[in-house]
Amino acid sequence: MAKRPYVTLGFSALLLLTPLAPTSTRRWQRLLGRRWLMLHRLVYVAAGLAMLHFVWLVKADLVEPLTYAAVLAVLLGVRLATGRRDGRRGGT
Repeated sequence: MAKRPYVTLGFSALLLLTPLAPTSTRRWQRLLGRRWLMLHRLVYVAAGLAMLHFVWLVKADLVEPLTYAAVLAVLLGVRLATGRRDGRRGGT
């Protein structure tokens, strides 16, 4: 594990995404209430970990992982900007 930290990052992202799949239905949204939104914000953390995992995994040509990271950064920036413009806090 110490020699391959990208494995730990990838597994951490997977663990964060695991509870999101079963709780994505409307029933779970009703059951969890506001906690559902807090839980599903983990996707942002998981996306960051996945990007870092991909960058560390690729050793030679970083063009592809950095392209994906740039796309993710743009999408998250748009999400943040539109959320604030709509009067919501932090792009939620």
